[in-house]
Amino acid sequence: MTVAPLLTRLLQAHAASRVLVIGAADTTALVAMATTLPEVGRLLALDIAADRVATARAALAAACVDHRASVMHGDALRFLHKVAGPFDLAVLFAPPALHPAAPAGAPPLQARVRRLVPPPGIIVWVDRVNGCLQPLTEDTVGHRP
Repeated sequence: MTVAPLLTRLLQAHAASRVLVIGAADTTALVAMATTLPEVGRLLALDIAADRVATARAALAAACVDHRASVMHGDALRFLHKVAGPFDLAVLFAPPALHPAAPAGAPPLQARVRRLVPPPGIIVWVDRVNGCLQPLTEDTVGHRP
């Protein structure tokens, strides 16, 4: 199940032009977001699995949007400090163990992403089981601080 339609609507509604994606398994969503970006927009995806990176790169190239999107191979928790922000939108397809509500001791993925997505930027967690988005910032649901 893909959440591509939800993500493209969110991208459009907030006029996002710089998108960070953690996890590249949903190539339909990556292609849809890259296609929806303005011509000067940029999407950066990061995934720990080399096969998913290769598949995502091939899908973006096949859709002729690879000039707007890059997919890097690496562990987000180790490499996010090397990524240059800011981003308007971050989409986390990360595993449940990295969810912000995970038990104590779980890696601080949300805090690292938040540094790259300053307010009024939006961070959403993709619930792949239920095919929905979970907001991790108040801005996602239309509230402005």
